[in-house]
Amino acid sequence: MFFLRKKLQLIYKLLISQIFKLIYGRIILSDKIQDNVKFKEINKAEHKYKFVEVINGRIFTDYIENVAIICKNQIINHVSYQQINGELKEPSFNVVIKKGTPKFKKKINGKVFSLVQGASGNNYFHWMFDILPRLIILEKIYPLSAIDYFYCPEIKPWQLQTLSIFKIKENKIINSNYYRHILADKVLAVSHPWYHKGRILNEAKNLPKWIIDEISSKFKNTKLS
Repeated sequence: MFFLRKKLQLIYKLLISQIFKLIYGRIILSDKIQDNVKFKEINKAEHKYKFVEVINGRIFTDYIENVAIICKNQIINHVSYQQINGELKEPSFNVVIKKGTPKFKKKINGKVFSLVQGASGNNYFHWMFDILPRLIILEKIYPLSAIDYFYCPEIKPWQLQTLSIFKIKENKIINSNYYRHILADKVLAVSHPWYHKGRILNEAKNLPKWIIDEISSKFKNTKLS
C-alpha cells in the first residue's frame, strides 16, 4: 500500500508538472543575454558581485533548495540558486529545468528585490550573513526606498526588526512561502555574498570581513527581542 501511494504521488506530480509546462512553457538554460536583462558588476571591498535587473521577470522557489530568476523562460545565471543535497550546483541543476514552474504565478506591479535562498532564510546565521548583506550590496547602486517590494521567506518578528534598520516595512514584504511563483514589472537580484561553490559550511570559513564589519555597524546600538 505504501509503495502504491508513493507511485500515485509521483504520477500526480508528473502530471501537474506537464500541465504547468503547457501553461507557462519549458524553462531553458542559455548563454544568450536577453534584451530584458541588464547585468552590472558591484565592487564591495575586494569582492565582486553580480547585480541583475529583469524587465517582466519571474521568480520561482521551491522554498527548500531552489530559487530561479527567469526571463522569457530562460533561467538566469549568477543570481539563481540551487543547493542540491547540501552542495551548490550550476543552474542546469535547478528544479525548474526539469519540472518547470508548477505553481500559478502572482502578478506584482512595481520593482521586486529577491531575498530568497531556499530553506535557510529563517536560520539566524544565514539571515544575518547571507540575506541582509544583499541589501547592503544593493545600497551601493540602488536606493532601497525605490524598491516597491522585497521577496522574502516567511519572516518572524525578529527578522522584521532587522529589516526596520533598513527602513523596510512589513507592507513591502512578499511572502515567498505563500507566493512561490511571481511575475513583476522588474525583478532585481544580486549574487550570493560569499557562497560560490561546494558545501556551505566549508565556504562559511571564508566569510568576507566587510560583511561582519558592516552588519556589526548596522546593529551595534540595536537590541533584537
